[in-house]
Amino acid sequence: MRQSLRMSEQVGMALHAMAFLAGKEDQWRSVRRMAEALRVSELHLAKVMKLLRKERLVDSVMGPRGGYGLARESARISLLDIYEAVEGKFASCDCLLGKSVCAGKKCLLGDYLEMSNHRFHEYLARTKLSELKDLFPEGLYRVR
Repeated sequence: MRQSLRMSEQVGMALHAMAFLAGKEDQWRSVRRMAEALRVSELHLAKVMKLLRKERLVDSVMGPRGGYGLARESARISLLDIYEAVEGKFASCDCLLGKSVCAGKKCLLGDYLEMSNHRFHEYLARTKLSELKDLFPEGLYRVR
């Protein structure tokens, strides 16, 4: 079972790449330029972008002026959509060890894990990509 409060590098990369694309919704961005701007591996980002494309969150166009762009308006994409495109269905974490091992009748942390997972899921579901479109101000990253 996944620990939902921990995000994989892939999810972090996907969220940043999508926020980057949301900043200029009408432009296509190459993986190379996005990887340079985000300071991540181009190969790793390419794999993440393929996952996002498979889930129809981004479109791609071949050619010198091509690249990736959002498949729909950023206001119609939640952070949960992005998370699940990379990690699969959101799974709540019931135990810090990933599986229940306690012989007791009660969790060490009580209901805290369940509550924090629920709040995290709600946050991802209600937060739209459009809220992050100003994360990468113009000129901060020299991306052509």
